[in-house]
Amino acid sequence: MKSDTSKFPTGRQAARTSADSNACRIKYLVDTPQILQGFLDKSMFLESATRFTTAKYVHSSLDKKENCNDDLNNHWNIIVEGFQVQISKRSRETLLLLDLSVDAYADALAAIMLIDRRPVLDLFLDSRKSCILQKLSSTCYLVYDVITVFCEISKIVQLTLAQVGELFFHFSPRTIPLLRKTLFTSLNSPASHLFSGIPDPDLEIVSWHSFGVTLNALFDQHHNFCFEWFDDCGNHIFSDFNGKYLIDVFENAQQLSLAENKIRATLQDNQVLEGSLKWLNSVSASKVISPWKTTTELVLGHHVDFWREFFEFSFIGRMISITDSRFDKLCELLNVMEWIDDIAKDDCPADKACQISLLLHTHFEDVLEDLLIFLESPYASVRQKHLAPCFQSHCYGIMYKIFLELQVEMERLYEETMELVMPRDVAVPRLLSIQQLLFAFQKHSEQITMILGPPKLWVTKAMVHIPSNSSVDSPKSDRAGHVDGSLKEQTSLLYSAGASDSLSSELKVLNRMTKDLLSESRDLWMFWVSEKLSCDLLHNLMEDGNLSATAPLRGWEETVVKQEQSTESTSETKVSLPSMPSKYITFFLNQACVEIRRAGGHVLDKLTLQSFASTLLEKVIGIYGDFISNEEVFHAKVSKEGVLQILLDLGFSVDILSGGDFIGREDVSRQDNSQTEKSISRDSVRTDGLINGLAQRLDLIDWHTYEPYLWENEKQCYLCHAADFEFFAQAGCRRNTAVVQ
Repeated sequence: MKSDTSKFPTGRQAARTSADSNACRIKYLVDTPQILQGFLDKSMFLESATRFTTAKYVHSSLDKKENCNDDLNNHWNIIVEGFQVQISKRSRETLLLLDLSVDAYADALAAIMLIDRRPVLDLFLDSRKSCILQKLSSTCYLVYDVITVFCEISKIVQLTLAQVGELFFHFSPRTIPLLRKTLFTSLNSPASHLFSGIPDPDLEIVSWHSFGVTLNALFDQHHNFCFEWFDDCGNHIFSDFNGKYLIDVFENAQQLSLAENKIRATLQDNQVLEGSLKWLNSVSASKVISPWKTTTELVLGHHVDFWREFFEFSFIGRMISITDSRFDKLCELLNVMEWIDDIAKDDCPADKACQISLLLHTHFEDVLEDLLIFLESPYASVRQKHLAPCFQSHCYGIMYKIFLELQVEMERLYEETMELVMPRDVAVPRLLSIQQLLFAFQKHSEQITMILGPPKLWVTKAMVHIPSNSSVDSPKSDRAGHVDGSLKEQTSLLYSAGASDSLSSELKVLNRMTKDLLSESRDLWMFWVSEKLSCDLLHNLMEDGNLSATAPLRGWEETVVKQEQSTESTSETKVSLPSMPSKYITFFLNQACVEIRRAGGHVLDKLTLQSFASTLLEKVIGIYGDFISNEEVFHAKVSKEGVLQILLDLGFSVDILSGGDFIGREDVSRQDNSQTEKSISRDSVRTDGLINGLAQRLDLIDWHTYEPYLWENEKQCYLCHAADFEFFAQAGCRRNTAVVQ
């Protein structure tokens, strides 16, 4: 039987077939460098990586026993060392370009996966982070440049996350991640395409399919990894570059608000993610209304407020720094001692004090208005919680420091005057300067009350000051149509944030300090001034030689006194009685009014005027009481005419200092316990005692004759001079009215 050997190749035929296959493989490898270079020149990175990888498998399947193996290995090593690096490098450089389509990034990433056999999600994200850092480090420190780079980075982050979702994430059976689709389209190419020219590339195909399984294991969805990258980018934006922070370029709330508006406009611009809308719609199976919201829910696992996560708290921190800086500069200008000197030297101390207080409160108002601009935000309640304590603390600290220095200065003035280190003539003007400053602060206290009160009062103030026009560059221009509505929304946000109507503890402290300082300065002023005036009065009284005169003096008038006779007839007698007070009495009272005007005049409260009048009245009664009780001096210096003058001076002084309390009194020499319906003050009792004592030094009949006419003269003196001493008249009238009430 003839055997059929045609179906079974001989050993020579098998060797020839193997040699032909190896020759085809060698040609495949030899052609690879030229083909790779052509792909690279056209930026066809995936094709380059595919050819490089298939060539690697072809090389490994060659018969190692061929004589050309050494030369071939050397040639292949050149390919490995050269093109592998080129493909990886060129692909990575592509990832740094920001204006390419997502297909181009898929091509480059697939090439890197084939070449480096590694996951590429982190590589893609790191390349975008490098782009962000490059923009940050090359930015000029100018407001508009920084705003521009913040907007560009916001776009990069939005685009990156959308592209990550499209490239890497598998959300539904209907969609395949673009990178997986791109890569496995290449992996699943026909063998005739992958290993063109090689007969029966069975070994290569097995290796290629095994490689595909390995690559498939490199795909995974990492929501947390993406969120960490997102958070890290936010941190890098506000890191220092070359020792500077970009956000520090903003010097006020207007610039911060302008930046916020520009960034928000970028975040709300759907055109930023326009290239990903088709993918988003396909994944969502419906038309996407908010591309960013949908992107974060898909890629990060939940919706993320871009502004809040990236910018909000850094902007709040910058606003706090701006506020701190402005108050630090103000603290450098605070010089309470210099203020006191300036007020004391000024011709109008009250105006100077008001000017100082107004400058201080104007600074507060400027900072507050800047703050209100920053509070015009959907995050008003969050910002208020951080900024209100900062602003209020600064205002309170400055006012507390000023009041504390005023208190220390008052204590110093008192101690040095008591130790006779400082004359009272020097101390009083400084004390009055302190008073004027306190009065000025009291005048502007409404603003401090508003500042230290609930922040909702600030928003109310902002609604009152809404500008009618907005410039193009104004941070408020983009909201001109709904400023009023946004402020109303802020008001409700601040109300809901727990803003209280109750008086703050800081405000209570300042109110108490103001009240205490005014009281202490008032008491010290009254003490010094009354001491000085009483010393002058005592000196003039002791030097008054007219009190020893035995004849009517200048200013006395003759009065016709009618006396009834036993025969029912009357007789007329002319007597001389004093009709005006002594000059030193009017001088004493005039000087007291001068001191009141120096201390603020009508600015002084009722209690101060009444207390001052009462203090002076005590001094007058005390001086005359001591003078009258000194029998030796009194008998030597005072005649009958002198007694009458003293009686008129005393009555006039009491009337002026009590607002007419002495007028119309009955015959004081006969007053006893019959006054049961009227409460008699301690000063009235002492005055009555002095008058009774003086009356006893006159002839009883003469005194009964003179008394009504003397008091009538005193009454007329009071009525003539009351307008000259209006401060005392008003204080006394108010006191008498209060007593009647």
